[in-house]
Amino acid sequence: MFGFLNRDVIKPAVKEINDLTNYEIEVEQKRIGQKIGELKFRIKRTKELPVQESVYPDVENFHPVALELVQAGIEQKVAVSIAEQEWDFVISSKLPVPGSYADFLEYVGEKIEMSLDAVGIKNRAGYIIEAVRENYHDPELQKQRQMRAEKAKEKALEDLKTEFCAKRNNLIRQAVHADPGLVERAAERLQSYIVRQKLVEHPYAIVVYQKGGMVTAEINAILEAEFCQGILAPVVAAYEDDKERILEQGV
Repeated sequence: MFGFLNRDVIKPAVKEINDLTNYEIEVEQKRIGQKIGELKFRIKRTKELPVQESVYPDVENFHPVALELVQAGIEQKVAVSIAEQEWDFVISSKLPVPGSYADFLEYVGEKIEMSLDAVGIKNRAGYIIEAVRENYHDPELQKQRQMRAEKAKEKALEDLKTEFCAKRNNLIRQAVHADPGLVERAAERLQSYIVRQKLVEHPYAIVVYQKGGMVTAEINAILEAEFCQGILAPVVAAYEDDKERILEQGV
């Protein structure tokens, strides 16, 4: 058995560590009778691994607008200048209506995207600069970007709701686990005739509650509204804040 373990697990792992890290491992085997009874691992630091150079070493810490422009082919100094000026770089008479864009980065991103579909341009960098300065328009592109933004917002709200429900349900489960009597007290407040009928066949509401379904959903709603407000308050507040932030994006 040790032979297979040594060949298939220990040796490959030791080799990988020795080859890919700045640590070196030596394995000492100690026999007890005819079998290997103990293993000792000696670990020592060897050499420092070389640091991988960044693809954009000169601009990785730049303003996001500058980085976006450089990656689109704009000269670094020009990109930095545009990023520093932001809306001041745009001709005042061509400035977009306030609220049209979430920020200057989104505005620049639109102009860069326009350059990808522009026909007959010989200097893409120059086109982008002029598009930013002159606020070039492409109604169809703007419509597409708006639709994508709305879909992204809807997806963000759905994901946020899913995350909130999971946290809420987890906290309610913890509360019920700590005090099963919460379910019985909540069951007394049930208004739905159908749900109350499901409880008639069982002496304890907790039995039906643990099966899930309609009864669990109704009781959880009562627990959330009347019995677990304190423990749920921080989660609810965070959810409402994040929801408001998402809804305000792009406004």
